[in-house]
Amino acid sequence: CGKPDHIREIRTGLSAVAGMAAVVEPRPGIELGPQFFDIYSDINGYPAASIILKQAPGSNAAEVIENIKKELEAIKKESFPPGMDYELAYDVSKFLDASIEKVLHTLVEAFILVSLVVFMFLGDLRSTLIPTLAVPVSLIGTFFVLQLLGLSINLITLFAMVLAIGVVVDDAIVVVEAVHAKMAERHLAPYQATMEVLHEISGAIIAITLVMTSVFVPVTFIPGPVGQFYRQFGITMATSIILSGLVALTLTPVLCAMILKPHSHGNGPANGNGPANGNGRANGNGHANADDHANADDHGGHEKESRGLGKILLFAVGGLLVLGGVTYLAYELWGPVGFGLLLLPVVRRPFDRAVEKVTGGYAAIVRRIAALRMLTIAVVVGFAASIVAVNTKLPTGFIPGEDQGIVYAVLQTPPGSTLEYTNAKSLDLEEIAKEVKEVTSVTSLAGYEVLTEGRGSNAGTCIINLKTWSERNRTAREIIQDLEERCRRMSNVRLEFFEPPAVPGFGNAGGISLLVLDKTYSKDYERLGQVTDKFMAALRGRKELSNLFTFYAANYPQYELIIDNKVAMQKGVSIKAALDNLNILIGSTWEQGFILFNQFFKVFVQAKPEFRRYPEDLGNLFVKNDKGDMVPYSSFMRIEKKQGLNEITRFNLYTSAAIQCAPTPGYSSGQAIQAIKEVAQQTLPNGFDIGWAGLSYDESRKGNEAVYIFLIVVAFVYLVLVGQYESFFLPLAVILSLPIGVFGSFFCLKLMGLSNDVYAQIGLIMLIGLLGKNAILIVEFAVQLRQEGKSLVAAAAEAGKLRFRPILMTSFAFIAGLLPLVVATGPGA
Repeated sequence: CGKPDHIREIRTGLSAVAGMAAVVEPRPGIELGPQFFDIYSDINGYPAASIILKQAPGSNAAEVIENIKKELEAIKKESFPPGMDYELAYDVSKFLDASIEKVLHTLVEAFILVSLVVFMFLGDLRSTLIPTLAVPVSLIGTFFVLQLLGLSINLITLFAMVLAIGVVVDDAIVVVEAVHAKMAERHLAPYQATMEVLHEISGAIIAITLVMTSVFVPVTFIPGPVGQFYRQFGITMATSIILSGLVALTLTPVLCAMILKPHSHGNGPANGNGPANGNGRANGNGHANADDHANADDHGGHEKESRGLGKILLFAVGGLLVLGGVTYLAYELWGPVGFGLLLLPVVRRPFDRAVEKVTGGYAAIVRRIAALRMLTIAVVVGFAASIVAVNTKLPTGFIPGEDQGIVYAVLQTPPGSTLEYTNAKSLDLEEIAKEVKEVTSVTSLAGYEVLTEGRGSNAGTCIINLKTWSERNRTAREIIQDLEERCRRMSNVRLEFFEPPAVPGFGNAGGISLLVLDKTYSKDYERLGQVTDKFMAALRGRKELSNLFTFYAANYPQYELIIDNKVAMQKGVSIKAALDNLNILIGSTWEQGFILFNQFFKVFVQAKPEFRRYPEDLGNLFVKNDKGDMVPYSSFMRIEKKQGLNEITRFNLYTSAAIQCAPTPGYSSGQAIQAIKEVAQQTLPNGFDIGWAGLSYDESRKGNEAVYIFLIVVAFVYLVLVGQYESFFLPLAVILSLPIGVFGSFFCLKLMGLSNDVYAQIGLIMLIGLLGKNAILIVEFAVQLRQEGKSLVAAAAEAGKLRFRPILMTSFAFIAGLLPLVVATGPGA
């Protein structure tokens, strides 16, 4: 027959639908209406139609959201009538853009601080410029490699860029400092000093680059979500370090030969009593000659003096402009503290004298302890044992939560509540949330629950958007506590507030997500509810856990339709036909469609509301038997009232009850997960178990993964050094320097109350490379001194003294690059 083109054609065909003859009128009612009635949506008090869009795997979030915004704008211009608008209730790009902007801000801060540290140690702008140029060259090259590998600019890669600023200057600093030392000690010109330095430290630069790179190579092959963090971070860091090594061996020597000035040898300028050019002697007490030759000499001297003054004035003005510009930029970044840069020229000389004194004291200490081998070994063993002791007490974590500028609220009214009642409660919550000054918009969805993405008449969700991070002083967690206090006046409803997951796409909520699994296959939902309640009660007794809740309930009012198969067969009724017909009558079926207003409308057929208002009405409905007669359902079906689940959720085919919680402030997610495992072991009966969801799934499975990664990295570094030095014992001098630095990291984490999470582990891996780099600088020169005939102790002491200043300089440069990350606040901090 084809598709009908008008409503009149549909009216004539309605009576032909099977099973409808008993309930439709001679003229069946037809009306236009929404396709679904099971969700009410509202935003800021205005009715709305909510659309949920999810990013496809492998796509770029920022690009997808930008395309969606463009498409929405186009649809608004073409199709929206007056008075209709759209709003993005949940836009993850706000957090991503703000976080990236914050990281770029930190990138500039780190660059300035690293440059200042280099200036303080090297003492002049020329020398500072050379290692500073290594930063943009290395970072631009890293961006190029990331593009070739198909990686994006995200928080992880930008985080690596910030850390790389303090690392990529290291090789250049070593070269520049060594050139200065040669010019000062042997009175060489910059070119000759540079050539000698390249012959001496090229091996050290190559070894440093290999070790620093080898630290990140193994971690790029780690699978799973953690591997994604390590992989992008490792590739970014390894690329920047390789490029910095190339810059140190190519660009930096050229700049040293071109830009640096030879050191003065203590002769100083001629004074008034010194010899003068020309015939005879001139002194400060004599008078000027009156002849032309004397006048010419005086004129030439004045010209030289004028040119000298001009250069001094030029450098003074240029220096003031540079210092003023840097100071202004620092003021924009750090406020009045930035004016402290004006004091750098004043404090540089005292700082230099202090470094010289520290170097002398360090050299004296090294000479004393270099011969105490057993004591040194005992100290290393002691630090290694301390690492194990501190690590056992250090809380573990996975990925720390972030203030993403959005808060979720999930509400649940009593089982059996109508959608209208739940919607009223959602609107009440919306009004309360608007009272909070940090809230910009509230979207409510009655009938939809975001945690399990399920539907139900007694479930609801509110999406609360907050002001930008610069416009509010309170964090999302503090705002949640305020909302919880304000919502205490709401009655007959359960409310739970939580933040989105730290990584979008890993679950639907932040905190810890787990499930109680019924592995007995009994389908006893009440039993699962009892076990879950007992398990929840035990979890509430653990101090590591807070905000525990579950929406699992097996007391929803339901009606069970019981069909007597024998009676139905006697009456000639097919069970399948009876159920299909009943589905049409009390549910609906899509039969046809038509075109109206240039839009396609679906036609759904169902019984009128007055024929399906009460459960007893089902008995008054009819179905055709095999003879074409109408048979009432009441003749072979009865209705029994019972209680059950609103929806059945399964996890790995097991019936499950979802539980959500969060670590108590002061405890890490790893400690909370361990507490849950202990309670499950003690409380859950046979046949029941727990499962994990979201980020908690990966965190619960990682085990001692960090230890294995650490050991692999150390082994990889050792093998690289074995190949570099062609010795199995010499690299041990580098490897045995690691325990002291690792212990310091663990001790500071414990002291600051931080957890051993993914970011701490990334920092630990990077620390291995930095410690190895410092040790290589000493070992490399000690080997050269040893080959020159010095004793073992003397070579070690002399190498430590010679390399102390560059090690101090590179370490402080790296610390300066980290300071903006330490004090950072806001999105992504």
